[in-house]
Amino acid sequence: MSPSGSFKEQAVENGLPLPEFLVVGNLTRNFIIDLNHKAYDDIPGGSALFAAAGIQCWGYPVGIVSEVGEDYPLDWLERSYHTGFDVRGVRVLPTSIDAREFYAGSGVDSPIRENPVPHYSACHMPFPKMLLGYSLEGKRHLQDPNTIYTHGLGDLSPQDYAQATAVHLCPMNFRLHVQMPVTLHKSFINTVTIDPSPEYMVPRNWDNLPALLKSTTAFLPSEKSIVALFQGRSTDIWEMAQALAEFGCEYIVIRRGLKGQYLYDGYAHKKYFLPTYPLKVTNLVGAGDAFCGGFLAGIKKTYDPLEACLQGNISASLAMQSPNPLFMSDNLPGFTQARLDSLRAMVQTL
Repeated sequence: MSPSGSFKEQAVENGLPLPEFLVVGNLTRNFIIDLNHKAYDDIPGGSALFAAAGIQCWGYPVGIVSEVGEDYPLDWLERSYHTGFDVRGVRVLPTSIDAREFYAGSGVDSPIRENPVPHYSACHMPFPKMLLGYSLEGKRHLQDPNTIYTHGLGDLSPQDYAQATAVHLCPMNFRLHVQMPVTLHKSFINTVTIDPSPEYMVPRNWDNLPALLKSTTAFLPSEKSIVALFQGRSTDIWEMAQALAEFGCEYIVIRRGLKGQYLYDGYAHKKYFLPTYPLKVTNLVGAGDAFCGGFLAGIKKTYDPLEACLQGNISASLAMQSPNPLFMSDNLPGFTQARLDSLRAMVQTL
């Protein structure tokens, strides 16, 4: 029996509720040197886990759909299950997959991901043996258009996600981002948010975007990737957002890292700026994914894009203080709501 099969049996035996939210993305083995120069070696990570944590911190059950290799630590799936994540949608492939990811905090919005040796040396820390041979070059990228990954979606039975009505698609290749919403809508999942991969946010892909956005509730690119897409077309950020919304997507959220977010409500034709929640940031890894998870939770529960952005912002703030997504929800009751209420007063309507 596969590990995912055993989790299905446990879920049925324990009477766990079927998740209303799904996250489709990757699971990784993270090696992080945070902004305080503290190392976290070989801890659970990945876009799917951070996005799921961004939903869970608002009290909602969430299912993770992903694929991992047989060398992925299966006890992490057990820990994820006992933390409250539904991992019935995680498929373990009968092959080894290099899931290692290295990140070093740099004081800017994006952590450094290459050449870990000098970073450990600069912090006077021993280099982890698990990172020997690590290189971004040659890694199997999820954005590769020829990848065989399906992220486990085809392995789910209808009963596994019968209650799901909302899904977030983490960065992956363009073909999967176009195909998945069609499949999901057939299963009555009518709220779909997408974090686009920078690899396809390029000018030559412009004519393909309508096929992607027509079935999407919210599109959540980074500022860097949307500027790259519109190179030669526009330099006005709101003009960019409006152009994407006109392809059929209701809400465009432009994530600006530590500078906050721009929200364009294509339905109401409104524009907003949200700053990040004020705090001492120690971790940059996974914050964008956590934001996307919190946004999905907010848009599904409130149908208000501004409220969804606020919730996403608070989810991101938790990730900025916790490099391990399994610990993001370890807060006192009312903690996230208190941060939400505080941030609401900082929103600017433009």
